[in-house]
Amino acid sequence: MNKFILYLIISASSLWCESLPNAKTNVQDSKEVNSYHITFNGLKSRSISVKARIQVDENEFYILPHDKRFLPVIESWWDVITIESMSDDSKDPLEIIEFIKTKEFNITKAKLNREVVGTLELTYTVDISYIDKNYPNLNTAIGKSFGIDYFVVAKPLFIFSNYRSETKVTISHPAGLKITVPWKKQNESYISNSLREFAYANIILTSGPMKTTDIVVSNLSYSIASFLNNQESVKLIKEMAIDISNYYVDLFPLDKPVRYVQLIYSVPGRDSGGEAYPYSSTCAFSEESMNTSISWKITVFHELFHMWNSHRLNGVTQNRKMEWLTEGFTEFMTERALHKNGHISKNQLTSLHESRLLRLKNTMIRKNGKVSILNSGENKGPNYNIVYEGGWLIANWLNNEFKQKTTNQWDFERFLAHLFDKYPEDGDLTLTVEAFLSEVRAINKETEKKLIILLNASDWESVKEFI
Repeated sequence: MNKFILYLIISASSLWCESLPNAKTNVQDSKEVNSYHITFNGLKSRSISVKARIQVDENEFYILPHDKRFLPVIESWWDVITIESMSDDSKDPLEIIEFIKTKEFNITKAKLNREVVGTLELTYTVDISYIDKNYPNLNTAIGKSFGIDYFVVAKPLFIFSNYRSETKVTISHPAGLKITVPWKKQNESYISNSLREFAYANIILTSGPMKTTDIVVSNLSYSIASFLNNQESVKLIKEMAIDISNYYVDLFPLDKPVRYVQLIYSVPGRDSGGEAYPYSSTCAFSEESMNTSISWKITVFHELFHMWNSHRLNGVTQNRKMEWLTEGFTEFMTERALHKNGHISKNQLTSLHESRLLRLKNTMIRKNGKVSILNSGENKGPNYNIVYEGGWLIANWLNNEFKQKTTNQWDFERFLAHLFDKYPEDGDLTLTVEAFLSEVRAINKETEKKLIILLNASDWESVKEFI
C-alpha cells in the first residue's frame, strides 16, 4: 500500500471559469450551516461518497463549473454524480426534474420537483473513473492519472444552494493515509464562513512519504507538494519558494492567517502551465527544461501570486474585461519578484521582455484590429497573448508613469497594495474597469487619459507608442 500515492485535487475551476452564481449574496451574516462528510473509499477506488446537509430556500441548487476544454468527456459534473437519496426537513423525498445550464457561469443547476425552504439532506457518490483517461492538456491538473503514483482532480464534491452559508467539512479515509488541505481545522472538522474556501481548494491524500516543503511567512502557511523525481529540482524550487513568498508577503501583507497548498508535477515534453484557486494551485512542467528555461519559474510563482491578484480583489475574477489585469499584472509581479531575488538575470529579463513584445505584436497584427487589450479576455484562449502580454505592458508602463509623474512617490507595487486595501475580496467596493481608471486618475489625470487609449487600442501601431 505504501507505494501508492493519491493526490486528490479538488478544484472549483481554473481562472477561465471560477465564478459561483451571485444568487444569495445578501446573506453573508446567515447563521445557516452547510455540512459535508466526504469519504474517500481507498486508493484504488474510483468512487467518493458524500453526505451533505445544505440550506435551500427555492427549488434549485448547483454544482461547480465544468470547462470542456479541460475535461471533454463529460457535459457537466452532474454526469459523474449519482444521488442516492434526497429529502427535506419533512423527510419527504425529492426528485430532480430538470438540469439547466447557465451561460453566464457555465454552471448546470438542478431543478427540484417542488420548492424547499430549510435543510436539504443528500447522499451521493462521485464517479472519478475519468482520471484514468488520457487528455491532450498535460499541463493542467484536471483528470490526471500516473499509474500507481497518481493524483485525481474531483471537482464535483460540493452540491450547494447558498455558498455564503457557514460551511463545515469532515473527511474519512482508509487508515494509513495522510491528508493535506489548505483549510483551518477545528477539532476534527474544517470550518469556514462560506463554501468558497472549500470549493476552491486542493486536497492532497497520500500514503507514504511525499516531497513536501512547508514555509511559514507571517500569516502565510505555504506548503509545496512536489511530484518530481529529481532531488535537485525539489531543492531548487524550495529555495526559490522561500525567497518569493517572503517577497510577496513583505510587499502585500496578509491581514489574516492563510493556508496555501501548491502541487507541482512533471510532464513529458517542454510545455508548462498551471491553474490557480484562492488558496491553492497546481503547476506542471518538464524537469528536463529546468536548467535551460525560465518559463517554469514564471509558471510556478505566477500561480502563487494569483492568491493576491485576483483573489484578493473583489469582483475581478467575475469580470472578463479585467483578464488583462488578472494575468498581465501577475506576470509583471512574478518576473519582478524573480529578478529582484536573483532567480532571473538582467539578460534573461531583457530577453523575456523582448519575447513578450514580439508575441503581442504578432498577435495584434494577426487579429487585424479586431481585439483590444480591454476586450481580449472575452475570448481568452485565442487572445492569450494579448491578455497576458498586453496586461504586462500596462503594468510595466504604469510603473514608469507613476514614478515619473509623482517623482517616485508612487510605483506599481504601491498602487497594487492600495487596490488590495481598498477592494478586499470580502469588502463592499468592487474593482471594475471604471473604478480602476478612477484610482489611476486620483494619482494623475494625464496617466488615466493615456491608459484609456492603451486599453482600447486594437492595432499594433497605437500600442507600440507606449513602449
